[in-house]
Amino acid sequence: MWTVAGILLASGFILYLEAPNLARNAMMKELGIFLIVLLIGTAVGIMEAVKLPIPNPLTLITAIHKPISDMMNAFLK
Repeated sequence: MWTVAGILLASGFILYLEAPNLARNAMMKELGIFLIVLLIGTAVGIMEAVKLPIPNPLTLITAIHKPISDMMNAFLK
């Protein structure tokens, strides 16, 4: 519980420090990417703190590329 609160507090502090400067300088694309990366990092940190299983990104990549690879191998034989 305290770990999750600490992660949220740290994320909020980072947002407090970085977002106003990006918005003030009209860096809207950078602000959007910053928010997405901060959200993903916060979510992964919370998942790790509460001991939830974090999926491996390689599993998704393999699931996408395996059918394509099989089709290319069959085509080239």
